[in-house]
Amino acid sequence: MPYRRLSDSVTWHWCHNCSGWPLRDFQQRDDKPPTWNGQRLCEECATRDDGRNCQHSVTLRAGPLFDNFRPTPAEHVFLSMHWWPSSRGLEKPGEA
Repeated sequence: MPYRRLSDSVTWHWCHNCSGWPLRDFQQRDDKPPTWNGQRLCEECATRDDGRNCQHSVTLRAGPLFDNFRPTPAEHVFLSMHWWPSSRGLEKPGEA
């Protein structure tokens, strides 16, 4: 995740929707910057991140675990030999 700060600033930002996110004349780094040397992390970004309202540059995708699962013929044979349909879905033989 990129962190940016204005070239003449000590405050690092990581939320693209932060009011202080630099668009020009900035320095950027890909790891979390240290704060022991007089630099600091943006409070607005921290608040947005805590409230799950931070727009990061990383795109995450979520969906059902087997959303696109299509077994190959070999996998289909394996699944049919080792898992049995039941009222609760698929289960191993001997499970109850």
